[in-house]
Amino acid sequence: MQSSTVVATVPPTVLGLIQAGPAAWKQVAAAELVEIAIAAIERLDPQLNAVPIRAFDLARARAREVLTGPFAGVPFLAKDLGLEWQGLPVRAGSRYFRDYVPAWDGELARRWRQAGLIPLGR
Repeated sequence: MQSSTVVATVPPTVLGLIQAGPAAWKQVAAAELVEIAIAAIERLDPQLNAVPIRAFDLARARAREVLTGPFAGVPFLAKDLGLEWQGLPVRAGSRYFRDYVPAWDGELARRWRQAGLIPLGR
């Protein structure tokens, strides 16, 4: 899939928010941003296979919280590099970790939470 095809499938409201930057993000509810991002993942991932670990229920729950920080309410995906994020499975590219789900946040995940980010998966 070419990048222009991917961009063409992103809703115009999302492209506008991306271009407008953080000031505009506060005009849209976190729950709405999460739902837009989930819909895009579900539509594009069958071809891309980029999000094997999905945490949509956790993201929806986090979007209902009162979030603070410079990226409050912004959904994102994290690369699965052994990052410990409470409730998200860790694979780190190894079958050895296939059943490992940390009960705590690692330092990077803690900082991302403090920044207000909402993980959608890996």
